[in-house]
Parts: sequence; structure tokens; C-alpha cells
Amino acid sequence: MKWTIASKIATIFSCLALVGTLIVGLVITEGSRVLLMDASAKRLSHTAQIVQIRFTDILEELRSDAAFLARTPAVQDIAAREALSVTLPAATAAEVTRRELVQASFRVFLESRPWYQTIGLAASVDNGRELVRIERDQGGMVVVPESQLTQQGNLRHFRRAMALPEGQLYLSPVALKRAGEHIVEPHLPVMHAAMPVDTPAGHRFGVLHISINMGLVFKVLDDLVDPEAVLYITNHLGDFLHHPEPAKSFGFDLGHRYTLPQALPQTKVLFSGAKDAMLLDNVQWQPEEPQIGYFERSTIGQGTQTRPLIIGVMSPRAVVLSELNAVRQRSAAYTLLFALAGIGLVLFVSHRLTAPLRQITRAVARFSRGDSHVPLPYGGSDEIGILADNFRLLAERVKTQVRDLEEKEGRLRSIIETAVDGIIVINEGGKIEAFNPAAEGIFGYRAAEVMGHNVNMLMASPDREQHDAYIQRYLETAEAHIIGVGRVVSGRRKDGHTIPLYLSIGEFQQSGERKFTGILHDISRGQLLYHTPSETAPN
Repeated sequence: MKWTIASKIATIFSCLALVGTLIVGLVITEGSRVLLMDASAKRLSHTAQIVQIRFTDILEELRSDAAFLARTPAVQDIAAREALSVTLPAATAAEVTRRELVQASFRVFLESRPWYQTIGLAASVDNGRELVRIERDQGGMVVVPESQLTQQGNLRHFRRAMALPEGQLYLSPVALKRAGEHIVEPHLPVMHAAMPVDTPAGHRFGVLHISINMGLVFKVLDDLVDPEAVLYITNHLGDFLHHPEPAKSFGFDLGHRYTLPQALPQTKVLFSGAKDAMLLDNVQWQPEEPQIGYFERSTIGQGTQTRPLIIGVMSPRAVVLSELNAVRQRSAAYTLLFALAGIGLVLFVSHRLTAPLRQITRAVARFSRGDSHVPLPYGGSDEIGILADNFRLLAERVKTQVRDLEEKEGRLRSIIETAVDGIIVINEGGKIEAFNPAAEGIFGYRAAEVMGHNVNMLMASPDREQHDAYIQRYLETAEAHIIGVGRVVSGRRKDGHTIPLYLSIGEFQQSGERKFTGILHDISRGQLLYHTPSETAPN
């Protein structure tokens, strides 16, 4: 079987169509995989950021609530009474009323913030004597009797808050609630917030403290996570504060530590501060299937009281891969259909191209043998006909232009080489680009000796030293002093002698660059018959 151009084109393009379609299918499939994985990673990172923002909002809400309560008239009225700086034998009716107002304010905030567990006010005297405390008990609000109020002076959050500037909030580490040295059953994760309270006169009165049920806070944050994903929160040491398996939370309090760096050693960089966020793919963790996860370092607190937390969200990789398998099946079907359609289209097009291609091939072969009269399929309306027609016209035009250029170049070369006056062409930088035989006779240089050199080598002082400045001034100002006028100048021959020359300069452009043509007439053997300026002015 003889392989014609048409059959080769059909075969090649059929193969290209098949390979191209397969490659496109693979690229689409791989691109879909990357996009799905990226989308999953972004979804996890957005979820983690939303959790962080909501957690930050809760803490900012807490700081705002504490600041508001510390400045309420009822609290400020109690703080203003100097009598509270000592132990009173009995409470007066006015004092009872003031405390009831404070209790009412605390109750309102407990009712509006379901995660607030207690709100209390303690004075700095009597080792942090509590004055008021409201507690949440089985869904209700309980005013703690005066006999059950405690001294807060030995508690860390009280001491830390007393040392803070007014308006700043101390946040304790999250831990299980304790009664003295014992952990309360059932386990309740809490965080204590404390803000100093100053008197209207600016004296430190005491501390307003709020305890937060972090279990409810974690529940609020859990609701922000997709059903198939899991939320993890650790403290700055990597201990889990929130884990889907309750037994692995607060191990540092219960004597069986279980940390994130133990489970995922890659996350150690988050605790060292080397990274603020990281994406983990194909992690074999809990539950026992590959996971994709995103962990981000967050900071709570303010001033010097900041404390980092790690917030992570993980999702089963199978969820993403199930979507990918569906994409792969669709891609395979589309790839096969496109491949068959491409091959059919190529065969059809190659069949239509066969006749004009053979005609062009025969015409080119005859043209290569010197036959100038070859039949080309010009005049057609398709691309091949238009190409052949334009090629014929282009060939005729090129031959005409080449012939004209050769004639013009011959005339110009003849004029320059036979001119009795010296002709020198320079560029904007003053470099010599043309030097005719008459110029060789005037200056004693061969053309090869001056080509590419600065034209000032042919000038006598002071023009020799100032010529570059003359050109630069003309290029910047366009003020001509000699162009188009002509003037007598002094030239410097190769042997060092100076000769008087009559110089006229013209300007032209070539390929966007300005050139200057100088025509020099040797007047050393006779004077011009007409008056010429004698100055050697610059260009």
C-alpha cells in the first residue's frame, strides 16, 4: 500500500486525536482530583477559620460582658463604699438592696449566655471576700447564700486579675471543674474569666469573675462543622480539650495524657511556632480510615495573658474519593465519545483535502524542475485555494521587489563609490557606518580602519572633544546649527595633518533609528566661489 499525503495525514491526525483526547481525559480526571482535594482542603480550612472566629467572638463577648458588668452603677456603687474595705457586723437594708441589684444584673447575663456557669464579685479585702455570686443549677439560677460565699484570694484567676490594668480580662487554662483538690463528677470543662474592678476614684476594689461551661462552647463550635467532619481542640501543650472520644479529652487532669503530637508527629511544628497552619492528607488516624485534615494555631487572651490553642478539622478521605470516582467514570465515557468523534472528523477532513493536496504536490514538483507555468488550485474558496492563490501573487511580488531593490542598491553604490566628495554615514552615537573611497583619499584611512569608530577621530580640536555633546544637544533640542546649512570645518588626516573641508550634513531614518550623512569637499587646494561661514559651530 502506497502511503499518500492524505493517508498519512489521516493516520497521523487520527492518532493525535486519539492521544490528545486520552491526554485531555487524563488531565481532566487529574485536574478534577486536584480540584476536589483542594476544595476539600479549603472547606476544612474555612471550617477551622469559622470555628476560630466563632470562638473569638464568644471570648470577645465575654470580655465585653465583664467590662459592662464591672462598670454597672450597682457594682460601682458597691465599690465606691469604703465601708466594704472592712468586715461589717451586719448588712444594712441599703447594702442588701445594692447586692440585689448586682444579683439581678448577673442573672440577666446568665440567662442570655447559656455557657456562663457562674458570675461573682469579690472584694480585695479579707483575702478576696466574695460579695455576690449567681450560679446556674439544673437550668435555673441560684443566688449563693452569704454563708456559702468563699474567699477568692488564693485562686489564680483572682490574683492574676488583680495585677491587670483596668478593662483587661484574664482567661484561665481550660480544665475540668474542681471542688478543692477533687475533680467534680460528672466532668465539666470550665474556663475562668476575671476582670479587675476599680472604684470611681480609680482605686482597685476587687475582681468580677465568670466561669464558662466549655462543654457548651465546644458544642456550639461542633455545630459549625460538617456532619462527616470532626472537630479537635488542644491547649498549647497539645493536650486534647475537645476530642470525639471523651476518654481522650483532659487526660492531663485525669492522669492519662493523650496529645496531638503523639497521634500526629507532623503537627509538632504548630507547637514550636514554626508554622501557624498545616494541611495533612491521607492520615491514618481515628477513626481507622485515611483522613484529610487542617490544623491552625489560634491565640486567646490579650496583652501578656495570651495563650495558644490548636483548632483542627478532619474529614474521611473516602468522602472526597467517592466524588472523584464519579468524576472518573464520567470522564472515561466522555473521553471515548470524543475520541471516536475526533477520528471520524479527521477521516472526513483528510478525504476532502486529498485532491487539492495532490494537485499542489504535483505543481510544486514541476516548479522545482524549473517549470514556471504550473497549474495551482488557486481561485478556490477554501483555505488551500486561497493559500495557493496568495502564494502565486506573493512570489510575483517578491521577484519584482527583489529586482527593484537590486537596481536601486546598484545605483546607490555606484553614486557613493564614484562621488568625488567624501561621504560618511554615522549613527546617533557618532559611530561610522559608511566611508566611501573619496573619504579614504581625503583622510588617508582605509574604510576598514574607521568603520565602527567614533567620527571625532577625523576632527581637529576643539570639535574632536565636543562633537559627542553636539550630537546629544541636537537629539535633545532638535536645534540644527549645521544640518542643512553647510560650513567650513577642519579635518584631521591619518598622518595628523589638518585640512580645511566644506561640510554639509543631512539626516535620515533607517529602521526607526536616526542616521546622519556628511558630504565633505576638500578645499585645501582652492577656495569656494561663494561665501561660507568660517566658524566651526556644532551640529
